[in-house]
Amino acid sequence: MAQSAGAKGGQGPLTPANRFAIDYLGVSPQLSDYVTTFYHFRCDDEKVDDIQPAAIGHLSLFAFGEGEMGLPEGGIDPSHRVNLLTPFSRAAPFRVDGPFHAIGAALSPLGWAALTGLCAKTHCNRLYRADDWLDPALVALGHALCAAYRAGEKDAKQCVAELEPAMLAAMQPLKPGHPELIAATDALGLVTPTEIQASAIPQIARGGNFLVASHTGSGKTLTYLLPVIQRMRSEERERGARAQP
Repeated sequence: MAQSAGAKGGQGPLTPANRFAIDYLGVSPQLSDYVTTFYHFRCDDEKVDDIQPAAIGHLSLFAFGEGEMGLPEGGIDPSHRVNLLTPFSRAAPFRVDGPFHAIGAALSPLGWAALTGLCAKTHCNRLYRADDWLDPALVALGHALCAAYRAGEKDAKQCVAELEPAMLAAMQPLKPGHPELIAATDALGLVTPTEIQASAIPQIARGGNFLVASHTGSGKTLTYLLPVIQRMRSEERERGARAQP
């Protein structure tokens, strides 16, 4: 049986895969640029030990279950009723007192940017209390849906049907060129930045002169090209707007 480091640092067996059930629920066309899938995750064991794989980010409602996630840099984050799972650069163990039922939305890079407005580098590898970061109306709905699910008044599909328009309403407008840049990097399969990219791109994007040094194959070329291209495209749009009568 596979072993994992428990959230508090001890070794423990993972809950067998056949103890879990997960359904993937469709995303409306209006939200498909922001959310890759909705899901309904269940495990009715008293104790649940598993691994959260690297991911862009999730909005996740823990209708049943309380636990904690071990962080890649050390320490733990406790779970909440309405959770914001930030982008994870690598897998992390989690432990939940069951039964554990979660309804969630897996975000795209565009979805993370529009829903949270947070820098993925600054806020990576964390399990946040959504109340502290997201639109209050969306979070309030999340709490209400958890209560309705626990009471047997709504099932997962009904929860998602209400969650979709609330998430769409909570999406923030992005800077011109940001969606275009995300789409271009997605098309190239560039989803998770390398260490040098995560460190240098935000600084270069703010402007100034920089020397980027790292080993061959670490992604230096895109490190300086992506923010330069984004700025050039923004300047093109500004010139076009000024040229309009």
